[in-house]
Parts: sequence; C-alpha cells; structure tokens
Amino acid sequence: MNKTNILHITPSLGLGGAETFMYRLIKQDKNYNHYILCLKDKGYYGKKLEEQGYVVFALNFGSIINPLKIGKQLKLIFKSHKPSILNCWMYHGALFGALISLLYYKKPLIWLIRHSELNFRSTKISTLLVAKLCAFLSSRYPQSIIYNSEKSKKIHEELGYASQKSVLIHNGFSLDEFYPDKIAGLNLRKNLKILKNDLVFLHIARWHEDKDHETCLKSLALFKRHYKSSWKVIFAGTDMNTTNVTLQEIISKNNLSEHCILLGECADTKELYNAADLTLLSSSSESFPNVIGESMACSTPCISSAVGSVGSIIHDENWLFPVKDYRQMATIIHEAILLKSNEQDWEDLKKDCRKLIENKFSIKKILSLYQSKWEISQ
Repeated sequence: MNKTNILHITPSLGLGGAETFMYRLIKQDKNYNHYILCLKDKGYYGKKLEEQGYVVFALNFGSIINPLKIGKQLKLIFKSHKPSILNCWMYHGALFGALISLLYYKKPLIWLIRHSELNFRSTKISTLLVAKLCAFLSSRYPQSIIYNSEKSKKIHEELGYASQKSVLIHNGFSLDEFYPDKIAGLNLRKNLKILKNDLVFLHIARWHEDKDHETCLKSLALFKRHYKSSWKVIFAGTDMNTTNVTLQEIISKNNLSEHCILLGECADTKELYNAADLTLLSSSSESFPNVIGESMACSTPCISSAVGSVGSIIHDENWLFPVKDYRQMATIIHEAILLKSNEQDWEDLKKDCRKLIENKFSIKKILSLYQSKWEISQ
C-alpha cells in the first residue's frame, strides 16, 4: 500500500520550538512520507533531516523574491513528490500554503499556529500583518487550524481565525530522547567545573525580550541573599554567551557573575536537564514551551511564569508565578529548595514529573492525534 505524501511548509528550520517539534513529529511517524519545504535556508534541522534520508527543499527567501523561480521550484516539487497534504507551520508557512493553493496547486491545507501573544512590543509589524491576513484567509483555505495551547487558540479566534476549524493538540516529547541519566548529568557538571553537591539551576531560552531573562536574574539575586551554600545557574540558548554585552550588564548589576555559566546555543539539551536540580522559565510570552516538558521527561522539576499552557503540563501549579513577578519567583525557589532537603519527597517529585509526561504528553500519543487529522484530510 502506497503511503500518502505530506509536504511540510515552514519559514525556518533553525533551533526554535516549532522547528524542534516538527522535527520530532516527522521522525516519529512511519505511516506517511514526509517532505520539507523551507522558505529560508535549510538551517540546523534541515541538515539533520537530510542526514536521516528526508528530502528538504529551501527557497532561500531574501529581500528580493523571484516569483518565476519560485514557480519552477514548486512545479518540480509537486511533479516529483506529488504531496497530498500541505502541513503549513506558523504564519508565513500558512500564508505561503494558501498562495500555493490559490495560484498553483489546490491541496488540503492544515495550518499549525504556535504564537500565544500578538502585540507591537514583542512581534514584528510584518509578522502582525501576516497574522491578520491569515485570519482573513482562514475561513477559505485550511481544512484545520491546529493550536498547541488553549491561549493560542483563544487569541487567534478573537483575531478572526475561523473557530469552526480550530483543533487543540499539545506538543509531545520523545521519551527515548529525554530521560533521567545521572551519569550524563554528572559528566556535564564535571566538564563545567561544578561540584557534585552544588545546587544547579537551568534556564534554556534564546536571548529575546519575551524570554525575560532579567526577571530570572533578579529572582536569583533575592535567592542569593538567603542561600549561603554553593550554587550555579546555567544559561543556554542563542546569544546567551559572554559576547552579549546587555546580558553581562544585567548579570553584573545583580551581582551574579560568579554564579552564572553562559553556554550559548546548545543542540543537545538532555545532559543539561540531567545536570540541573531545577529548570527555570521566566518568559513573558509562550504558547506551549518545550523546555518544561523536556525537563520533566528527564525528571527535573520546573518553576515557571504562568504563560500559555504551562499550567496544563507543569507538575504543580503552585510552582507558577505571575509574569515578571521576580519576588514570587524567588519565594517559590526557596520553597522548592526546602522540599529538596527531604530526599524521599524530592525523589517522589522527580518520578511524578516523568510519569506525567509519559501519561499525557508522549510524542507517540500526540502523533496519533496528528495522524487522525492527516487521515481525514486526504
């Protein structure tokens, strides 16, 4: 029996949350043939997918776009691979899929929308315009619009996205990729010159206003006043390195230079979660952050700002704090460290984190929901 071909249209294949989830979804599925069309270059995940035998096309969009060249490339893709379904990721992927359907090849479209905030403070004007245009087109083109959080679904329906096409499917996590690994954690601590008994926090997020690293650092500055034992915080993510002058100034202002380890962009994060005692998330805007699920799959508890759908995945809603409330964040950190002092209670919590992801958010469970949508879209 021939497998159905799916073409994934994405604006980027870099190290982002949506790109990471798309990669995992494609890699996990064996029932369909997957092809990938990126509007930019092949990036990190494009190269990884090619290494595993997937066909990846890159349109390399820049400041100048040649419609004739794009038309020829699309003709080649559709003639050689004959996709039956277009899986369109994020706003620009959704818009491009609609344009393909309008101008070239009419195919069933599924839009995958990930944003949970749309405002001039944190979103480019061009992205806001594309998001609004997609709202106008949503009643005509996609068969389904898949959101990964209830908040994302709500704000887009309020913006004018066709509510009758809305589907909520959370992100899923690979339990074979993220799991407790004490040896990996100890090895990383050794490599980073962190003592075995040091308390270690982890914050994984690219340098961006929405990630609100300052709130995290201010909370740790308060924590430092009362915690006199040795501790470190590992920061990982794009531009989270020593060349980031603004970041260094915030760290210095909070007198945390001796505690901070800046690793920059990290592709393999499992060892980071296993090296940490607690994962911190201080974002002012998220939809369904992968960091929380990945950390819990590794049995590392999390403290997070109350953004997006974090409340539906985190092990304990009492470990959520209001956006930008660094004082409450510091209070929760203190409470977590008190709990950690009871070895049995802490081990039970770590096991519960893993079980929650296994029971509700495994990539296999989430994939089955996507497969159901693909099946009825043919």
